Amino acid sequence: MHELSIAQAVVRTVEAEAAAHGALRVLSVRLRVGALTDLDPEALRFGWEVISAETGLLAGANLLIDRVPVTVRCGACGREGPSPSPGVLCGACGSHQTRVLTGEELDVTEVELDVPEG
Repeated sequence: MHELSIAQAVVRTVEAEAAAHGALRVLSVRLRVGALTDLDPEALRFGWEVISAETGLLAGANLLIDRVPVTVRCGACGREGPSPSPGVLCGACGSHQTRVLTGEELDVTEVELDVPEG
């Protein structure tokens, strides 16, 4: 279950960001997760809950996951758009001569912090 190691990496990233801002605690974290990462959002959420509960700063923080679909640019017909599942082929002509535009993301896009006044 690589979702657990991903959750650990996200926790470390968020802890560093919270420390840099002198946060009292983390309220929520938003991730963009591409369809090609093959991550199970529920397993990732479970890993997050287990690991974040062990740190006072992140205990109870909400994890929000935005799924990013696969989009491609076709080298054969030039179309840009969604790729039919599964795979990364062109939705218009069916060619495999494609370049992935979206769907491989795994990014922390937002961290909501409780910071002291002043």
